[in-house]
Amino acid sequence: MKYEINAMSIYEFGQRKDKDGNPHQEDWLYPQLGAIDNTSDRMFILCDGMGGHASGEVASSTVCEAMSNYVNNAIKSGDDFSETILKGAIASAYDLLDSRDNCDSNEKKMGTTMTFLMLHNAGYTIAHMGDSRVYHIRPNNGSVDDIVFKTEDHSLVNDLLKVGEITPEEAENFPRKNVITRAMQPHLEHRHRADIHYSNDILAGDYFFMCSDGMLEQTSDANLCFILNENISDKEKINMLKNVSENNKDNHSAHLIHILKVSNEQINVAEDHPKQQEKGITLHKNNDFNVKRQSSKRPSNNPNNLTTILLLCVILLFGAFYAVRYMNKKSTESDEVKEEIVNNKKTEKRTLPYKQKIISERKTIEKDSVKQNTKTDVVKKDTVKQSIQTDTCQKKQNK
Repeated sequence: MKYEINAMSIYEFGQRKDKDGNPHQEDWLYPQLGAIDNTSDRMFILCDGMGGHASGEVASSTVCEAMSNYVNNAIKSGDDFSETILKGAIASAYDLLDSRDNCDSNEKKMGTTMTFLMLHNAGYTIAHMGDSRVYHIRPNNGSVDDIVFKTEDHSLVNDLLKVGEITPEEAENFPRKNVITRAMQPHLEHRHRADIHYSNDILAGDYFFMCSDGMLEQTSDANLCFILNENISDKEKINMLKNVSENNKDNHSAHLIHILKVSNEQINVAEDHPKQQEKGITLHKNNDFNVKRQSSKRPSNNPNNLTTILLLCVILLFGAFYAVRYMNKKSTESDEVKEEIVNNKKTEKRTLPYKQKIISERKTIEKDSVKQNTKTDVVKKDTVKQSIQTDTCQKKQNK
């Protein structure tokens, strides 16, 4: 990809004063304010320093210097921008911080946030540590829906928000809002990792906005999207951003990069594919970072896709297992019913002769009972006749 851009910067002191009462600025920019060349500059770095024995501006300027020199030297030597170059630039910045650190081990060390944007042949790459931010905004309706991507702050207040300890409203006035959980500092036992995002989803009209946390004191995401969606020049947009931040307490800085034109070309890109969770770096895949020679896309081994496939396989196996189990159960029940029917038939066959014998005996008993009753009736009749005859004889005698 080839780009035409219009980039501008903001570099303000705010109300920050040093111990002598002079305006104090600990942010650092690459390219520096007023030094951007829109025809050649495709790398932008912004760092927000934290004070200490050597002061924060030393840390922020050191990281900007080391990373920009490392990447520029690699590209000048003929290398295409790759993940290896990015890791080397971050390591180089840590090394230079170590060499410039003259702070006693018991004192508070200097440190800095880091935000990095590179427009390269395969798209763009963003890296960051701390609470400085990078936005990718595609103006459409002037709302937060225009945000294509936004970095996630490495800060105490953001961690508390994620676990539900505080509400977004409480976060606005949180007393320790400036406490960050990840930064670049010298002589760390375990160097903090950078979150990295890369994508080839970039269109003409898009904006990239890089800023330190001081820039956002009076500017919400909604306000930022509204300003960038206004039908005014980039210079006027920069002035609007300056106006809304002029009363900020903290010093602040920003890069605003407007993508004017994007041309897609088949080009050679270093085949140096990033891996998830490597030491010293965290990678968040969005689209393919590197593409094959003479090819616009290559298959992606996205861990999320692999996880989905494995999950579907497990579900299918469980489904097949329970289906077989269900069929076996039905088959067993059917066999039991058949067996019961057969047993009943056998039982009926065995008991039938006995039933017939009992029926026959009952019929015989009934016949005998009828005969006996008949005999009894005859005897009764004879008795009646004899009684009548006796009565008649007695009457005759009496006469």
